[in-house]
Amino acid sequence: MAVVGGIIFPGSLLGMTSGQGAITVFSGTLWAAVTEPSWENLAIAAEAGLGLTGLALFAKRWLRSG
Repeated sequence: MAVVGGIIFPGSLLGMTSGQGAITVFSGTLWAAVTEPSWENLAIAAEAGLGLTGLALFAKRWLRSG
């Protein structure tokens, strides 16, 4: 749980978990593409980046509509 000024925010922790997971996946694929450059690793890193970008755009549109 996130604690700010003695106040506990469990929603903050829950909301940040998905972003931290996405960053972990993307950084791992990006690191693999940098350390072992191959078409497969570059394609996986590009797919992860495009997937995260698409998810962010979808979330932005969804949050603005509601």
